[in-house]
Amino acid sequence: MSTDAAPIKPLSRAQRPIAQHLVEGLSTAEIAGRVWVTDSTVTSHLRRIRSNLHCDTRCSRAVLAHALLQADLVKPPVLPPLFKPFTPSPAALLLLRAIAEHSAAADIARAAKVAPSSLGARTRKLIYAMRAHDAAHLVGLGHTLGLLPTQQSADTMTDRQASAPRSVPPRTRTP
Repeated sequence: MSTDAAPIKPLSRAQRPIAQHLVEGLSTAEIAGRVWVTDSTVTSHLRRIRSNLHCDTRCSRAVLAHALLQADLVKPPVLPPLFKPFTPSPAALLLLRAIAEHSAAADIARAAKVAPSSLGARTRKLIYAMRAHDAAHLVGLGHTLGLLPTQQSADTMTDRQASAPRSVPPRTRTP
């Protein structure tokens, strides 16, 4: 492990249920309703959780869920009722990993080796196949099924992997 990587800060007592609900695929409003706080309080906690994990401030909820699960700060979600055994194709597994590691659609498409124009349809198809609520829940289920690593051993990590997961800086749109 890199010696210059800052340690991941543990979650506070208030942040733990919010982080757990995030990996279970709940929206900000649904999380706020479950923990009896406002939407802005949930957003504020998510901002602090990103900071604790050294994630980019604009990283997607899926990348944040992956970081939380890799750091073993939350439990993977339980499989949905009536979940059928699912073995993803190599292309679906590549897409799942890309969603877990990248925030920008162009970067996800590049990492998954799919055309950017088909990314949305392929993502929705994978979410449907795994009976996930959204991309963050999809990543959580990927961890539950062992399709994504929960913790990496220090022996097998590269210097880039040793630092906490980060997203690619946001891209600006061109007209």
